[in-house]
Amino acid sequence: MSTGFDRAWHERPHAPEPGTVLCRVDAVPEASGRGLRFGDGKQAFEMILVRRGESVWGYVNQCPHFKVPVNARPDTFVNSEGLIMCAWHYAKFRLEDGHCIDGPCEGLALKPVPVQVDGASIRIGAA
Repeated sequence: MSTGFDRAWHERPHAPEPGTVLCRVDAVPEASGRGLRFGDGKQAFEMILVRRGESVWGYVNQCPHFKVPVNARPDTFVNSEGLIMCAWHYAKFRLEDGHCIDGPCEGLALKPVPVQVDGASIRIGAA
C-alpha cells in the first residue's frame, strides 16, 4: 500500500478517481509489473503497478530524468535485481518508494499514485 502522496498525479488529464478498480492483484506479475493507460493520445494518463508478495505500489509512468515512459516494451518495468528500471537511460528505482538509487536521476523519484489492495483487487486509494 502506498502513503504520503503528492496530489500532482491526480491533476493530470484522465487520472483515475479514488476508488477506481484497476485490476486484480494476480494480474500484476512480480517479475515485470503492469502498465495501465487512461484516455487517449498525448493527454493519456499512464501509470505502472509493481508488486512484491501482497504489497503493491503505483507510480506515474514517467522517468524523472527526461519525462519519458519508464518502459520500452509493454508491461516490462522490473529488472532482474527486483528494481524498476528505465529502459531508456537505465535509471534504477526501488519498488517501495520509487526513489532512484542508480543512474542519471539518482536522488529523484517516480511520482507515486496511491493504490490499495481490496481483497483480490487493486484500486486507486484516497489522495
